[in-house]
Amino acid sequence: MTTVALLKVLVRDSATSIIPVSVPEYEAEVVKSIFGEENVNEYEDRGSIEVDHDVEYDRLCNKYGVEVVKDIYRSSSNLVSVILDSAQKEQKKAKKTTSTEEV
Repeated sequence: MTTVALLKVLVRDSATSIIPVSVPEYEAEVVKSIFGEENVNEYEDRGSIEVDHDVEYDRLCNKYGVEVVKDIYRSSSNLVSVILDSAQKEQKKAKKTTSTEEV
């Protein structure tokens, strides 16, 4: 399992409908691809979430469709790289927060 940042994003579904969803930051890219960059706003940091990077590509393909995910990440190994980069950023953020709390 890998810990990655979780974001709350606001998705404008229509002229009168905005849907808040919480997704890992790399999944926000898929949501932007589907709804359009201008219709998806990153709203706030929601902490972190544990993901299994070995099955995450399949989860995204099942949720959004193989072609959509393939257009963004090309392969499972590319997504794993993105997830691991995200996990490193999350670890640095956690260390920074811990060190400022100790002061």
